[in-house]
Amino acid sequence: MLVQKKALVSELLEFRLIIEPTLAARAAANATKEEIAHLEDILTLQKAKVERGEMAIEEDSKFHYAIAQACQNSVVLKVLDVFMDYLGRAGSEPSKWRAACKNLLRIIGGF
Repeated sequence: MLVQKKALVSELLEFRLIIEPTLAARAAANATKEEIAHLEDILTLQKAKVERGEMAIEEDSKFHYAIAQACQNSVVLKVLDVFMDYLGRAGSEPSKWRAACKNLLRIIGGF
């Protein structure tokens, strides 16, 4: 069971790496100043949690929902719902959250 869970987390993170650049580019093209400020606020909270060694699942979800909303595409939001549900069930390790946080900071730098 643990092996399957780790495989699922790896596949989910790989999926995220596949779609994230496109979503980030679309969001960057469409995001308002308020949406960008909201993304930055979420990242500040996420970074603080990760630095304390805590899981930042809630902040990660909020960040990706904010990106999806800035894309202005309802299908993206529905796919994200399914993705986050799977990720929430699978969980992850704090070290993976640190890497994810660094990736998110790179994304926000593109706005």
